[in-house]
Amino acid sequence: MTQIDSDSIASGLQSSANVPLGRKVEASFVLTFKLQNVLSVSRTAPFRCALTVRAQANDVAADLDDAANVENNETELQVEVYDDNDRI
Repeated sequence: MTQIDSDSIASGLQSSANVPLGRKVEASFVLTFKLQNVLSVSRTAPFRCALTVRAQANDVAADLDDAANVENNETELQVEVYDDNDRI
């Protein structure tokens, strides 16, 4: 991961963002895969990896339930990388 912008509305790159109760924020990140790090085992199957994106409560008076249900605070992203030279 080469860049993380946790709040795309604020100018510049933000490593974290405040999410108001009941609201959402839009974020982005850049992944860089070097050719020598991607091994295609089949022409029809891409190189795959997974990322876990997690939210964490930072408020001082957090509810005890803020982190009790992990499935409410994180999601997994599947990334597929194709090397077009391997698909010939």
